[in-house]
Amino acid sequence: MVKLLPVLTFRSNSGSFDVIDRVPGLAAHAAYTQQEIRDKLIEHRRYITLHGEDMPEVREWAWPA
Repeated sequence: MVKLLPVLTFRSNSGSFDVIDRVPGLAAHAAYTQQEIRDKLIEHRRYITLHGEDMPEVREWAWPA
């Protein structure tokens, strides 16, 4: 089962990107984090394309008890 959510897109104005961009002074400090998120989304999309399922770190993730 693939858990790719439509919310996880490459738009820079979604989710955490929106928060980082809107908080004054945060964008300059969070550029590296934004790039890591983009890179992980790209990696995840490629993995799904190749394997037809989520990456193990996504597939096996669970809320902490």
